Amino acid sequence: RALKLQFWQVADFAAPGILLGLVFGNIGCFLGGCGYGVVSDLPVALPVIGLIGKRLPIPLIESLVFLWLFFSFFKQVVKFHFAGKIVAIFLIWLGIVKFVTEFYRGDSRQVIPQFWVSYGHIFAILALSAGVVIFYIRSKRNVLDDLQNLAKLFSSSKRREIVLSSWK
Repeated sequence: RALKLQFWQVADFAAPGILLGLVFGNIGCFLGGCGYGVVSDLPVALPVIGLIGKRLPIPLIESLVFLWLFFSFFKQVVKFHFAGKIVAIFLIWLGIVKFVTEFYRGDSRQVIPQFWVSYGHIFAILALSAGVVIFYIRSKRNVLDDLQNLAKLFSSSKRREIVLSSWK
């Protein structure tokens, strides 16, 4: 309040710090033996103390992804953007990463076992949804316009060529 900063500006500056905290937290989780992955024969599989067999190092994989996100967000936070953009994209990426890695965790508790839905999946969906809502509210973009443009991308060959040439 004394500096008269907006909440979303502070949240944008905090997002890279939270990512760095997630990096170190996941490394500590790996070293402590929590958050282990499923049994695997892949070359990246490592033994976990107290468990039989080699397991996927899910905390290390998440740490690497979060470290990459930290460096990309750290560059963006000082550039001009609407307030709340960085925290919205952070929540979207957090949801995506956690949702994908939750399938490979060996210690996740299933809420709905028939559909492989765990508490981590629910958290990931909530984070992803919050990020999308924050992004569209703060950017003042229209969801329907974006969905129509996405549909046009798949139906129009000229748009596909333009997008593919811009990606090159």
